[in-house]
Amino acid sequence: MYFLSLKLRFEDTLVRNNKEKWIFLWFFTHLFVSLSAKTMKQEERWRRRYDEVKNFIETNKRNPSKYAPEERLMVNFLKRGRKMLNAGQLADPRFTQFLELLKLCNRYKRINQWKSLYNMFTLVQLPYAMEALEPAISAQTLSFHHGKHLQAYVDNLNKLLPGSEYEGMALEEIVRKAPAGPVFNNAGQILNHELYFTQFKPAGEAVQGPTGELAAQIEKQWGSVEAFKAEFEAKGVGLFGSGWVWLSADADGSLVITQEQGASNPVVKGLKPLLTFDVWEHAYYLDYQNRRAAHLSALWQIIDWNTIAARYGR
Repeated sequence: MYFLSLKLRFEDTLVRNNKEKWIFLWFFTHLFVSLSAKTMKQEERWRRRYDEVKNFIETNKRNPSKYAPEERLMVNFLKRGRKMLNAGQLADPRFTQFLELLKLCNRYKRINQWKSLYNMFTLVQLPYAMEALEPAISAQTLSFHHGKHLQAYVDNLNKLLPGSEYEGMALEEIVRKAPAGPVFNNAGQILNHELYFTQFKPAGEAVQGPTGELAAQIEKQWGSVEAFKAEFEAKGVGLFGSGWVWLSADADGSLVITQEQGASNPVVKGLKPLLTFDVWEHAYYLDYQNRRAAHLSALWQIIDWNTIAARYGR
């Protein structure tokens, strides 16, 4: 009787264990199928969202001031792209789609409207060809200066901002508020270079001298444009080490020439930056070696004074 009872208990345990195995097998199979289906749905939702955003940008590329309900959709898409960037998921094909979308935003000049929303800065697009500024700036120098040095500042800032007190701030606000350090240095250099690269035009297209109120103010303070240029160049040549020489305006419209060390910008002093020469060696060394003065003198032929006047009038 004892052995019969033991046998029955053993058989019951086997049956119960087999049931448990089947239950576990069913559970994990169901879980795997559910996760696979969820992943497929996420992939499909991602593709659909990408197509919607791309279509919206294409449709509205000629009206950059237009806002629509799809705006939030774009912002969310770009936020997700930023998370993939921060997580190092650069090999993910969806990240490639994200980069394509970002290029579209830049091309159609909509990116500035979203910078403060998804807090990702991008490389400013040059409004001219690489060789267009020769001989003042060679295509080789421009390629390294814009595509390597400035790109590094952009990448560094995008890595520093998430989770910091500066996340979501506009570029100028970061430069005004950040103390000396990595955030200030990278943000300052982005702001400096954006103003620097967008003040140029090919020599045959650039307006060669100031006009209107700006010309009148320069002549009032320096006596002539030539005298202003001479002082500006002298301040650039005389700046020790790396930095920038700036023409800026104060709140009353008076003009001032400042020397800014490193990554600093006149906005830190409450001034409005108008025109700048970069005296970091990477801006000119391939073309001029140690002849900084020759480089600065050559830059006047590609300064577009209409751009400088527009900044003054803002």
